[in-house]
Amino acid sequence: MSADGEGRPADPRARSFGAAAREYERFRPGYPDAAVGFALGDAGGAGSRVLDLGAGTGKLTASLLARGLSVTAVEPDPEMLAVLRGRFPGLDAVPGAAERIPLPDGSVDAVVAGQAVHWFDPERSAAEIVRVLRPGGTFAGLWNGADGEIGWIAGLDEVRTGSPAPVDNPAGGGEGPGLPGAPWFTGHTGRVLRWTRPTTTEDYLANQRTHS
Repeated sequence: MSADGEGRPADPRARSFGAAAREYERFRPGYPDAAVGFALGDAGGAGSRVLDLGAGTGKLTASLLARGLSVTAVEPDPEMLAVLRGRFPGLDAVPGAAERIPLPDGSVDAVVAGQAVHWFDPERSAAEIVRVLRPGGTFAGLWNGADGEIGWIAGLDEVRTGSPAPVDNPAGGGEGPGLPGAPWFTGHTGRVLRWTRPTTTEDYLANQRTHS
């Protein structure tokens, strides 16, 4: 995924969310606490400095703040950023992108990204993430994905795409998104955590209309 000279995503799909920013906030799920804790690991202690990269409307930001973390949120889309700032008036929320992070070198203990890494330019974003992390810091991507082992979800995916969605790709098709490895990072690990939330048919369809 390439980006323009200002660090904004070049793919028009990545720039499609602002038009549905309020619906995104209303209908997209947050993240289960167990997943957030696993992603942060040793960097999840109270007072740790965490960058929420590609923060959107703050679906992951809310979980980070609830843990007592010192959070900076970076988001490239102005409409998404406006909703984020409206939700958390005191939050350090700034415009920027994974390819051009507006933070000093070594300024955070962890960088996390919810439903966003698949939009990052791999090489440019990896270098920037490493730059803003302290030595030994943590980078983690989180995704919510529909469970294709549930019959009605598999059926909807087949109607929507012509085949069931790949179970290894919560981003929604093709090969699953990758996280940067060596020489940038070592000790890569991942986990799938299953969780549920109630929804209605109307809310499920509204959620779908917030996707690229």
